[in-house]
Amino acid sequence: MAITVRATSNGLSNNSNSTSISLPAGTTTGDVTFIAIVQANFTPATVTPSVISPPAGWTTISNAAGIGLFYRAFVAGDPTTGITFTSTRTDWFNSSAIAYTGLDTANPIDGNSSCYQMGIPTTGTSIGYYAPSLNPRFVGSQLLVFMGDARSTGAAIGLPTGLTSRVSNAVGPDILLADKLLTSTGATGSFTTALTGSSEVHAGMQVALKASGAAGVVPIAAYPVLAGQQYIAPGSSVASATVDLLQLNAKDQDVVVIFSAGAGLIATPPTGYTSRGVQGANCYTHTWSTGDPTSLTFNYSPNAVPSLTAILLRKSGVSTSGVTLDVSNTATASGSGGVAIASPSMVPSLTTDIYLSFIGLNSSSSTTWSAVTGGITVGLNEAFGPSFRFAFIETSPNPSGAFSATYTNGGVIGSAAVALLFQVVTVVPQAELNIPANVGQLYPRGGTTL
Repeated sequence: MAITVRATSNGLSNNSNSTSISLPAGTTTGDVTFIAIVQANFTPATVTPSVISPPAGWTTISNAAGIGLFYRAFVAGDPTTGITFTSTRTDWFNSSAIAYTGLDTANPIDGNSSCYQMGIPTTGTSIGYYAPSLNPRFVGSQLLVFMGDARSTGAAIGLPTGLTSRVSNAVGPDILLADKLLTSTGATGSFTTALTGSSEVHAGMQVALKASGAAGVVPIAAYPVLAGQQYIAPGSSVASATVDLLQLNAKDQDVVVIFSAGAGLIATPPTGYTSRGVQGANCYTHTWSTGDPTSLTFNYSPNAVPSLTAILLRKSGVSTSGVTLDVSNTATASGSGGVAIASPSMVPSLTTDIYLSFIGLNSSSSTTWSAVTGGITVGLNEAFGPSFRFAFIETSPNPSGAFSATYTNGGVIGSAAVALLFQVVTVVPQAELNIPANVGQLYPRGGTTL
């Protein structure tokens, strides 16, 4: 059965600890409605994140840091107005809804993915809103993409190429709902668009919607995807810096990668974090499990001016194993004026490895960077000191290639680069034909709980 849009609706922007929205006009039995909720939090590093609670009968797809997506299949007698969501905080709310016909009302979700980001600056270059790729398990799926942020002032979120805009709600906080018909069961591809503001939390999500009576396909091999990113820059000498995995929506068996650059930086990581970097460009990795701390403190001795970014990697696909480190390597350089530093080239053991590159300076001074050479996506480019660059390739070439950038700084300083390849060693199961998909799961190129 073909999937079509019934209608859309927007709720009122209100400053409260709850917000209400009406279902899209004409919503009737057999329709499935998706509601996007966002609540402002312009200083997430210092304010406890919102916990959004949906009404009874609504199912959560993804919900963290005041940004959530929920759904319900309409049944006779359901209210069509006053659909109320509550929060643990009082701040500005915004909400939008989209209703579809033609979905499997018992199991409308084929698979989904998400990436929450926090404190990403617009002073340099960053990946912006990012909705990771997934791979549908059923024929005839519709792809719904939700991007939202926690700004209290409005700014329209740009429409990624290849999508049809359904809702652009920019009264602040901001919401974009867009979709496309999936004509194959191959990778949907990641969707990105430029940031409309910095420091707030923002998120991107993909949801593959399962058509009524859809036939199943054989899942492909699992692989790692970028599922979260936080940037921290205290701007002055401090004894420690803290990463907040709660607002990044960390999940069991995610891999946490921390990179910290700075002058004379000697960091002591939390227990269980393994060093992968070098002096001045500290890098640590850890497989996060349910019950592990979500607040991670990195102590510096002596006090230092650090720049720090945290990355979450998540398994995307069906596999009995999680994300693991394949191989890592480092490189160093020093000098004044224009100095090139390259993250090392490495050979992935799997064709689905993801390649991460971190380049940092052993200086607290601002820096001018050239563009990163080679086919690599810049995840974060911070010019203010301590300056560093994070970039990645979703599916690494073999060999990965060396990716370089040239920095210009007034004095003689050192720099360091760390490169890492991560993988999912997978055993692909037999076809899961017509087995209902669990909500909150990623499936091939897009099977772990979000």
